[in-house]
Amino acid sequence: MLRLWPSFFALGLVVAALSCGSGTPKPTGGAGGGGAAGHPSGGGGAAGTAEQGGRGGGAAGHGDGGVGGAAGLGGRGGGTGGVTTVTSWTQLPCIAALLSQCPLQGSCQKRALDGGTDFRACYPSGITVTSMTTSQCNTATTDGVVVYEVRGSDGSVCFSEQRTILATRGCELYHDVFRDADGNIVAQVNDSSRLACTRTGEVCQGTGEFASEECTPTAPAEDCSSGTCP
Repeated sequence: MLRLWPSFFALGLVVAALSCGSGTPKPTGGAGGGGAAGHPSGGGGAAGTAEQGGRGGGAAGHGDGGVGGAAGLGGRGGGTGGVTTVTSWTQLPCIAALLSQCPLQGSCQKRALDGGTDFRACYPSGITVTSMTTSQCNTATTDGVVVYEVRGSDGSVCFSEQRTILATRGCELYHDVFRDADGNIVAQVNDSSRLACTRTGEVCQGTGEFASEECTPTAPAEDCSSGTCP
């Protein structure tokens, strides 16, 4: 019996130690989810829309006792950009949408205004085109600017085309900007001298290797014959 006493004593110490450690453990701090700054756990940033590309999520939050996750990543834009191959610049989707409101179709006539600088053209449907020259191109100093305003049969504005004739290019090259009835830019020549839709980023591409002429806008009513137009 005396020899067994040390063994029972040691076993008692082990049982006591296990009993003390069997309580509910305190959190050691797991990784919190990414999210808005200051929120205890914070969720990840919302993905962007298909059209615009989302913003990144907020700064990482701090979980209870742990470090918060990284901020959410922004969504990637989708459904925009790219090259659209056409046989005419009028087939570029954003331009086609403008022309669908006021089709420039049929045999048209135009008459000169202001001594021949500008004109007014009439189509059988009642659609009219009026040119307004605000400045003449001067190779030394000034770009030429002409605005072509297209109106429906009810007299309301459908769209406009602004042509800037570049003085720095010897008044031989020009850039066009198309605007809707509210004055918003719908299409324009981009930095690569190619016609592109502003909202979607679609770029006009001709069918041939050097078919840039297919994507070069012409002035409205350019082919109208001289005649009467109220």
